[in-house]
Amino acid sequence: MVVGRQVRDTNNKRNDFLFVDGEGSLVLVEVKRDLADIKSRTEALEFQAIRYAASLATIKTPEELITKTLINNIKKYEGEPEDERTIEEIARKRLFSFFRKNNISTYNFNRKQKIRLISSSYDETTLSACAWLINSGIDMKLIQLTPLELDDIKSIQIDVVLTQNKNEDYYVELEEGIDSDIRKKKTSIERKVLPKMEDL
Repeated sequence: MVVGRQVRDTNNKRNDFLFVDGEGSLVLVEVKRDLADIKSRTEALEFQAIRYAASLATIKTPEELITKTLINNIKKYEGEPEDERTIEEIARKRLFSFFRKNNISTYNFNRKQKIRLISSSYDETTLSACAWLINSGIDMKLIQLTPLELDDIKSIQIDVVLTQNKNEDYYVELEEGIDSDIRKKKTSIERKVLPKMEDL
């Protein structure tokens, strides 16, 4: 259930989307167009998501979620109610109906925060950092959207790039602590990937 869009924190930073899921967890969703969009930002995508998730951890009760995000979301995207109900009443009814439908107890509300990143492509650094975060127990998924067109029919292919499984293959390794001249002479080093162009 969408509970917020462009939600601001006290430092005037905004996340893209905020959801509550069927387990009562708050789910942060950050959307970037492509690799160029990710690289053009002054702050790394994964750090931006972590900072937003940390802000979500401060929301302790459903009532706080209603007053901090849901009321503003309804007001901004749906407008004032046409009947005598207040926006706060509508927000409360909507959230607790969702809780009842999914058997969510208020005790389980927001005990865990989840991160979902969406883009058409990712760079090595982002994949490496997010793979480590996932392997360290952070509930995070990287979703890749690929636009397709076949016979004038447009669609979007959705792939999960990183899952909750082991992702060590995405880690960016440290530079070996030897001089570049010595590195060129060593030919017996086995590598998972080809060396960089300057070494070739």
